[in-house]
Amino acid sequence: MSLPTPINATHMHYFWAVGRDFGIDHANMDGLAEVAKVGFAEDEVMIEAIWALQLRDPRGNTAPEISVKMDRAGIHARRIVQKWMDKD
Repeated sequence: MSLPTPINATHMHYFWAVGRDFGIDHANMDGLAEVAKVGFAEDEVMIEAIWALQLRDPRGNTAPEISVKMDRAGIHARRIVQKWMDKD
């Protein structure tokens, strides 16, 4: 499970967790940690590339949001997070 958590408009924490009841010795857990680091490094490259594209949009963050019905849960989650961020 991963949980990207915004700090502000340009930074976020990227929390992750995994649970299992096998291969829990140190060697296996170290191997799992290495695989996770590689995977999240790939995510970081992709997230930064998308962010760079967004920064080049001349409309800034004023572009209208265009959504479809299946976006409802994600939109609701973003609005909840925005309310939390606005409280500061």
